[in-house]
Amino acid sequence: MSGRTSVFREARARMFRLPGMITCARAEELIDDFCEGGLAAGERRRAYVHFRVCPDCRSYLAAYRRTIELGKAVFEHPDAQAAPEVSEKLAQSVLESAGKST
Repeated sequence: MSGRTSVFREARARMFRLPGMITCARAEELIDDFCEGGLAAGERRRAYVHFRVCPDCRSYLAAYRRTIELGKAVFEHPDAQAAPEVSEKLAQSVLESAGKST
């Protein structure tokens, strides 16, 4: 790790210890309410600042929002069929996660 990288990480770690800053774990807890507009103004502002300054949480937020969009899109066309290879890959993944294989 370069000296510059370690200085950056230390500065970022200090920033998250500032009064009013929330941790990455707290940002993750708030993400659903943040996206749905269910946070009080102060909590929303703290979450917003965290997402602005933390690249990891900002990426997580973008992926979370994209997942919600894709989930909603499925219900816009309920009769649409997935390509057969997608169904097979999905079934394989489910079985593997359950400790079984096809």
